[in-house]
Amino acid sequence: MLRERGLRLDGRALEDIREVSLELDLYDNATGSASFNIGPTKVVANVYGPFDADREAAGLEVEYHMTAFARGKRRQPTVDERRNREVAELISNCFTQAVLMEQHFGNSIIRVEVRVLADGGGALSAAINAVTLALVDAGIPMRDMLTACTVGIIEERRADGSIETHLAADVNDVEEMRGANLPVAIFPSTREVVGIMLLHPLARSDVLDELLAAGVEGCLKVHHEMATRVRTAVGDAIRSRGVGPR
Repeated sequence: MLRERGLRLDGRALEDIREVSLELDLYDNATGSASFNIGPTKVVANVYGPFDADREAAGLEVEYHMTAFARGKRRQPTVDERRNREVAELISNCFTQAVLMEQHFGNSIIRVEVRVLADGGGALSAAINAVTLALVDAGIPMRDMLTACTVGIIEERRADGSIETHLAADVNDVEEMRGANLPVAIFPSTREVVGIMLLHPLARSDVLDELLAAGVEGCLKVHHEMATRVRTAVGDAIRSRGVGPR
C-alpha cells in the first residue's frame, strides 16, 4: 500500500489530504445547500427549515442516502438501508451538539438531506462537512464549523516478513477496504472530538489514541480548506450583488 519514499499509491504523503472543493447555494427550494468534494468523493446536503413543531418533536431530522452508483457498481438499495440509518443517526447526534437549537429553535424542526453522489473514500466525513456548509449557507447558528476527516491504518510488509503500520489521513476507497479506518468529527476552535465511527475492527486497541490524534490533525487541515473557500465564495456572492469592495 506504500510506494517508494513512504508515499501512498495515489502519490500523497501519509499526512496529506486530497484536493478539496465546495459550492454553496445550489438549490433555490432549500433554505441552505452545499456540495463538498474531496478527491473523487462528492456529497450534496440540503437544509430545510426551521419549521414550527411541538416541543417533543423539535430537533434535527437527518436523512442519508448513497446513490446506487456511488462506488462505480450498482448496489441494491436494501443492502445499505441499515447502514444509512446508522450514519444518519451519527450525523444527527453530531449536529445536535453543534447547532444552537435550544437558544434559537427550541420549538422547531430542521430537516437535513444528505446524498453521496460519488464515494472515493471518506464519504461519511464528506457528508458531515457538506452538512456544515449547508447550515452555513442557511444561516443556522452553530457553536463551531463542525469538520470531519477519515483516518486509517496502512500496513506495509517488511523484507523480513513483519508488518509495519502507518497512520494515514483522509483515506481513499482502496485504503478503506484494506484496513481499519475511523471518521472523526471535531470543533476546530477547541479540537473537541464530537463524533467517531469505527468502520472496521482494530487489530490493536493501543493505536486508537494515535488514530484520534491523527484524525484531529486531518480535521484541522480540512477545516482550513473549507474556511478559506467559504470566505471566497461569500466574498464573490457579495461582490456579484454590487456590495462591498471589488
